[in-house]
Amino acid sequence: MPGYRNHEHFIAPHLISCVPATTRGFLYELFAGYPAAIEGAGIVQGKMLVLPEEVLGSLDELEAYDSDAPQLENEYYRKEVSVRLEDASEVPAWIYFMTPERVREMRGILVESGWWSGVLTGRS
Repeated sequence: MPGYRNHEHFIAPHLISCVPATTRGFLYELFAGYPAAIEGAGIVQGKMLVLPEEVLGSLDELEAYDSDAPQLENEYYRKEVSVRLEDASEVPAWIYFMTPERVREMRGILVESGWWSGVLTGRS
């Protein structure tokens, strides 16, 4: 998303559109300073980035995802899910999820609002 790390290099040159969207899951703030979503019954709020299909390989690399590697070797896994747009329509989109086990390993804290603000909460 605009203003976040990697946007200018990986996203901006290819961005077709960026629209508010929600999907099912839970959002976590990782101790490393970035977010991770897991599958679940909650709601994750964000932006759907519409990009050309040929950019997907670069995004996979950015997200440490290799479709040929076992899931445990990837930081995230990519899955096509349904996302809801502001007009209540639903469209398919790719999302990078993390496993709950990996979130625990990375000391994830649930983001109750489901929205990643980019501002880290206090940690002990």
